[in-house]
Amino acid sequence: MSGHSKWSTIKHKKAKTDSLRAAEFQKFSREIIVASKLGGPDPAGNFRLRTAIEKAKAAGLPNDNIKRAIEKGSGAGNNENYDEMIYEGYAAGGVAVVIEAMTDNKNRTAGDIRSYFTKFNGNLGETGCVGWMFDKKGCITFNKDDVDYEKLFEAAINLDAEDIRGSVDEFEKAIGQAQMIMFPGGFSAGDEPDGSAKFITSVFRNERIKEAVHRLLQERDGLALGICNGFQALVKLGLVPYGEIKTQKDDSPTLTTNSIGRHISKSVYTKVVTNKSPLLRKATLGGVYAVPASHGEGRFVASKEWIDKLFENGQVATQYADFNGNISMDEEWNVNGSYAAIEGITSPDGRCFGKMAHVERRGESVAINIYGEQDLKIFESGVKYFK
Repeated sequence: MSGHSKWSTIKHKKAKTDSLRAAEFQKFSREIIVASKLGGPDPAGNFRLRTAIEKAKAAGLPNDNIKRAIEKGSGAGNNENYDEMIYEGYAAGGVAVVIEAMTDNKNRTAGDIRSYFTKFNGNLGETGCVGWMFDKKGCITFNKDDVDYEKLFEAAINLDAEDIRGSVDEFEKAIGQAQMIMFPGGFSAGDEPDGSAKFITSVFRNERIKEAVHRLLQERDGLALGICNGFQALVKLGLVPYGEIKTQKDDSPTLTTNSIGRHISKSVYTKVVTNKSPLLRKATLGGVYAVPASHGEGRFVASKEWIDKLFENGQVATQYADFNGNISMDEEWNVNGSYAAIEGITSPDGRCFGKMAHVERRGESVAINIYGEQDLKIFESGVKYFK
């Protein structure tokens, strides 16, 4: 009896999971169909389609499904025909509402929306009845399962779409004129868990900024550097270890809370084990450098497979070591408990480089009582690379 109950439970759970997954796949397929229909089947010349395909792939939609959706949108398969519709009306209290919908049955959708308005003391109006009150500024998305609605509401009130669009414009323009992007450390957006990294990644995942970064790295021979919080951002964006902005997988390397469970602030000794990155060209290969470290979440964590792969590809740039350059897992030297004593890694081509210790904290009067060489000359290396 217990066995029957066990497998019955598994069956029902699987059915529910499969149903949710199918609904999600259908949503992405519809968006691809409409994008292909409106802008053509070539992602290179259709930004909306390219974005829809990237989101679909990130959600696990099979390539065959994506191909079929593009074909349907471009007319190769016309069994399904989705249209974008706009409905206007008034919610309870006379609040003006504009609804954008995607449907394969206009009559059914219109009836459904009218019933929703009626159910909640509103009414569906004629086209244009409230649209004149609105200017389309953009789209804000959020994860419904991981959001503080009070903070979201406050942000929506204090920061309108014009502010967001203006920031995106400036970022895109600046990246287009740059040779290198640097993500700084020093609690650049607070030191709450993932504070800075969450802020930075939310900005750089914007499609326009993402495209600008990829053009910089892949077409213009650019570089990216992340230090401390900036290293966290590079990891969460995927720029290290992947070399491109992409969604992290379950087994992707990450940075987490120090093994001692609290913030650390001291000089650490790091050994340069590869100079694959142009930013390390002026550092001595095998050299040991004393560098200030100050972080609460600097522990590098990855599976054995990933660690082996990083070493094999030459992507492990720096490791924690003692005075004499011996790689160490001892807490005295490996202060955050990083796996394989990894302190910094690069992208496969070395263009993106992230590390925890603060190489930017330097100068003739800085840490004069600390033994050892302190300057990796990262910034000089970057300048020389472009000369």
